[in-house]
Amino acid sequence: MNDIFHIVGAKLVGAYQYDAWPEAPWLNLPKSESHPEEAIRLFTQNETPLRPGLERAIDRWLAEGTWPALTDIHSFFLGIRIDTVACFLLTLSTPDNIISCAGMTETNIARWFLTKWWNYHGCGMYFYNRFES
Repeated sequence: MNDIFHIVGAKLVGAYQYDAWPEAPWLNLPKSESHPEEAIRLFTQNETPLRPGLERAIDRWLAEGTWPALTDIHSFFLGIRIDTVACFLLTLSTPDNIISCAGMTETNIARWFLTKWWNYHGCGMYFYNRFES
């Protein structure tokens, strides 16, 4: 399959290596399939101040192909973002290409999903998928 979502999603898989953050405040919450809202709130509260640095790192990687040195916390949040977007893009990959991004480059698609889409939907997708399993 060679549609644009598959191409971009496959490039993101493993594009950034990161370590877990064992002190993450949401890890102490009871796992509940129906109520990940508190985990999302805690994640967003911790990630939001880091967004400008994360987006600069994404822009550098997309422009130069290299990641800047990041703190462990920045690395953690960037890794979660990239993994979540990669999985989501791969689910959009369809044999008949029913979703079109005509005129958009792979870089533009990656940037949009790693920044704009993430800021609205990424954290929720990460936690809803995590709480379902």
